[in-house]
Formats: sequence, C-alpha cells, structure tokens
Amino acid sequence: MTADFGQLPWPPGVEFVDSLLARKEDALLDFKREWYEDSGNGKAELVKDILAMSNQVNQGQAGLIAIGFEETPKGTKIVPVVSHPSADSVSQILTHYANPVPDVRVQHLQHRKGKVSLVGIFWNQYQPHYALRDVPPILNKTYVYCRRGATVGTLTPQEHEILIRGKMERVGTPMVDEPLQVGFIEIGALNTDTLLEARIENVTDEPIVNIRTMFDVAIHADPRLCVRVRKHQGMRLQPRESVELRLHPSELTFYKEDKFLGPLHQLPTHYKWFDVVLRVQFRGSTGFMHELSANIALADW
Repeated sequence: MTADFGQLPWPPGVEFVDSLLARKEDALLDFKREWYEDSGNGKAELVKDILAMSNQVNQGQAGLIAIGFEETPKGTKIVPVVSHPSADSVSQILTHYANPVPDVRVQHLQHRKGKVSLVGIFWNQYQPHYALRDVPPILNKTYVYCRRGATVGTLTPQEHEILIRGKMERVGTPMVDEPLQVGFIEIGALNTDTLLEARIENVTDEPIVNIRTMFDVAIHADPRLCVRVRKHQGMRLQPRESVELRLHPSELTFYKEDKFLGPLHQLPTHYKWFDVVLRVQFRGSTGFMHELSANIALADW
C-alpha cells in the first residue's frame, strides 16, 4: 500500500476493490480469506493484526486488512464473505483489548463477485498502540507489534523509542495529576453475567503498590440499602500495566442497617435502580494512602 490509500475518501468504492485484485500483500496490506472467529482467540488475532498495522503506518498513510480475498499463484481473487461483525462490534473489541485505541474504520461492500470487508487502519498522533490483555499464545501485553513485510513482528527497543519520541514531539509529555486512571468501560444488564466492567491503569513509569479495589452499590430509592463488594487487596501494578475488574449480579446481596435483605433477584422492581461507586485505594510515592473513585448510575431497563 502507499500513502495514497490514507488520503482516499472513506469508504472506498468498487473500483478500489478491483485495484486490490492486482495487488500482493505487503507491510500495509493484509488479505484474509474470512473473518476472524468470534472467540477469545479470534478477537486476539484481530487485535494483534490491527495493532501491528497501526504501529506500521506513517502520517498520511493507512493500512488495510481486506477480508474476503485470497492470494493465489495466479493472482488475488475474491472469496465472498458469508458473515461479518458490525463496525460497532469491532470498535468494542478494540476498546477492551487496545490502548490507545487505533483509528479503525470498517466497511462491508457488495462487489459483483461477492461481499467483501475492508478494515482501514489510519495513522493517528497517539501511536504507538499497545495490547491491554494477554491471550496466550496470541497476544502479549509486553510486545509492541508491527509489520515485517507481509507478516506480524515486534518492534525492537530502538524502534519503539523512535515512536515514543515522535509521540512526545506531537502531543508533548502529558501532565499526570493522578498515577492511576480509573473508569468504567462496559455496562451490562441484570440478566447477564456481568453488570459492570471497569479498568484501572498505571499511567506512570513507576510501580504502584498496595492497591485495594471495591464496588459500593446502593439502591437509588433508598441508599440505606447497600452492599460493598471487595475485589483486590494489596495488588501491584507495574508501569503502564492495567487490570480489568467485573461486578456480577450474583455478588449483590443487600443489607439495610445491618439487616440482611437478600440477593438482587429478590428485590422489588422499583428497587432496581442503582448508584455504583468504584473505589480504588493505593499507596502513593510519598507513602500516604490515596483514594480515587468513579461513579455510574444503573437502571434495570
């Protein structure tokens, strides 16, 4: 691929698909016969390929994962896509698996030879991009992925440093008010396994120790109906490391003034609006304990 691709209006049209049939894979073009599996390993493979491409593109460029294509000795041909995820689903996967989230755009296009999917990976100023999760043996948080020709590789320390210096020149060194970033990344429902999902990230270059986490959940109509769900005690986060924690409906057993009222499913319907506070306590560099919190309101729709 060349820099021209990143400057084309998005989404590309049928003519662009035709042009791909005369191309071979390279550092910014990856052909896939079919979509990645809808599984933990499949999502990890997708994220790994996108991270590699997002760290490979230069300003003014875009990479492309073209799905529904097969490279053969006689040239590239279209193998129509049978099923595919929505663009929103791909965005959600990247939110959970990558940071900073790459600029990715997904287009499903009907060609005369069948449907294909184009996943455009555009350069942005926050490069380099990293994996947030370990999914052995596919995805590893300690690696910085890139493209080596038509395959996925990892950056050398020197190459990684070049990208970091470029980012610092573009956006500067961020002022860190708090050493931990704390927030919610997913809202579930009462009839699902996960009610809430949150992320805690060490945004400093030093380890943070003695981290405690907990959820405080109160009934909106009567805050005296409450429960505290403890998650971590004495956790340690290495520089730039993150952890995700989940709140499950089965963990919510409510009390009122020390009187046990029962689990969530036994509460009256009008008691199923909640105020949730995630509390994160940690020991700072001065030795004092600190607390950060994030709030969110939930309703049983």
